[in-house]
Amino acid sequence: KPTFALPESSWWVDGTSPPASGLLSAGQSDVRWRLEFSDIKLAGSPATEISIQVPSGKSENPILTAKASVTVEACAPCAAVCTYLDRDTNHCGACGEAAPADRMVCESGKRRCRDASLSVCGNTCADLKTDGLHCGACGVRAPSGGSCVAGVPTCPAGSTPSGTECLSPGWRVVTSNTTATLNNIWGSSASDIWAVGAEGTIMHYDGSAWSPSPSNTTNHFYGVWGRSSADVWVVGRNGTVMRNTGGGWVSKGTADPNSLDGIWGAPGGDEVWVAGTSGTLRRFKGVWMDASSPTSNGLYGVWGSSASDIWAVGRLNTIVHYDGTAWAKSSTGANHLYGVWGSSLSNVWSVGALGTILRFNGSAWTRDAAVTTNNLLSVWGSSSSDVWAVGDAGTILRFNGSSWVQSASNSTLKLNDVWGSSASNIWAVGDGGTILHYSL
Repeated sequence: KPTFALPESSWWVDGTSPPASGLLSAGQSDVRWRLEFSDIKLAGSPATEISIQVPSGKSENPILTAKASVTVEACAPCAAVCTYLDRDTNHCGACGEAAPADRMVCESGKRRCRDASLSVCGNTCADLKTDGLHCGACGVRAPSGGSCVAGVPTCPAGSTPSGTECLSPGWRVVTSNTTATLNNIWGSSASDIWAVGAEGTIMHYDGSAWSPSPSNTTNHFYGVWGRSSADVWVVGRNGTVMRNTGGGWVSKGTADPNSLDGIWGAPGGDEVWVAGTSGTLRRFKGVWMDASSPTSNGLYGVWGSSASDIWAVGRLNTIVHYDGTAWAKSSTGANHLYGVWGSSLSNVWSVGALGTILRFNGSAWTRDAAVTTNNLLSVWGSSSSDVWAVGDAGTILRFNGSSWVQSASNSTLKLNDVWGSSASNIWAVGDGGTILHYSL
């Protein structure tokens, strides 16, 4: 079985001598040969005629010519090996794209599951109707605590999907990514929420996780409020006021040398009010302006239904009201008041020390029956019949339209503020970076 090299001029493909080398080996008889070529580049026609001339060793016919019509298959170099991507189970359609033989076949360069009811997802075959890792489509996961039902990620009855989880109704502790005490919370939507606290801490929630927002100060923050996602204010110690209009936090000057504990502005307006130590009340309308305060008691919370109906509350049961022209004292007493919120000008709530809960009906303030003796530090509601209050030792109370009831918080730490984007999406913040989330 002699083997010899073929010079390039001795063979042709479709009448052209290609630039490649070949070897010709004798077979088991005079008419059987084996031809090997390296680096062959053909014109691309599926049917190609190859002609070869070889010496016969006979004087009467010194040159023998052989012709053959062959089918040429293109191959791809996968790991330096000529590979047929249309059927190779290790390289199906592309180099390295395996079709494991125990569950797949490679047909025309495409992987197919042996079980026709399954779909190819990566290197596995999945039932898109029931697979929790590939629910309805490859890579779509059923939420934690849920399942895949008829190709739809589904949560159990009584719980709702939230990102990758199924949430049961009630409060749960979430990862805050800070250990600093958080004093106040506000948001423009469910996916744009701000929480502020000790030593210049500002945290932002984007709908999936909380992350820090640099404030470049170590002053404590006590209040946050915004007119929109592009206009957010924070206030705090030593009269600190900062504003973020989308490009980061910028100081808006010292509104007052006293600490500022509350901030509020009328939606759609251009005024912002701050309240703080020693009865401080100041208004921002392009510049900061003093307001004549009717009290020297510290004010902790401020809220209004409009620019001409604003309430501020504070030490020793102090309640003051602004009618669009001037501030006037509405009430004083013994217990400190820390938070104020209302659903309208005739439905306003205030909470304070030793479980104090007060309600304004449009003409007078009255006291509701105490549900706890813990200090209540903040109040917020989604409507007149859905109001929440939070305070010391993880205390959370809910008003259901007729009475206040306790709600399990799953925390024993002090909760300083509560806010929500809706009745089914409520947040509370407190000591040690505590952030709680409530969902229906």
